[in-house]
Amino acid sequence: MNECIGEQISLFESEMDDHGLARASVKIRVMPTCWYLLFRFWMRVDGVLMRMRDTRVWCPFKVHPHAPPRDGPPTVIKEVTWREGSIVGMDRKDPVLGDPDMAQQLLSVRCQSNDRLEF
Repeated sequence: MNECIGEQISLFESEMDDHGLARASVKIRVMPTCWYLLFRFWMRVDGVLMRMRDTRVWCPFKVHPHAPPRDGPPTVIKEVTWREGSIVGMDRKDPVLGDPDMAQQLLSVRCQSNDRLEF
């Protein structure tokens, strides 16, 4: 049975004085084999641009109680991605402009880094 505990928490939201939208949120999932966290900051400046900053953190657990012990300390994988794109000329009613998950497909990756953290 794959039990999963998950939660999404909105940390911040602003309509930027009717000039766009800015949101910060965190999604957390804990599964039998690992935990996962997504911190996302998303900003849309109407008629100008959209930016998204994602930080994903993932850490595996021991897979099975009878599995052999892992060598070394626990490892946490962190990925940071910065995306940005122009929205000049887009219709304000386009649903993509209100949904960060859909908008991410339009944005170019400006910077990406991966880190391996060991304790």
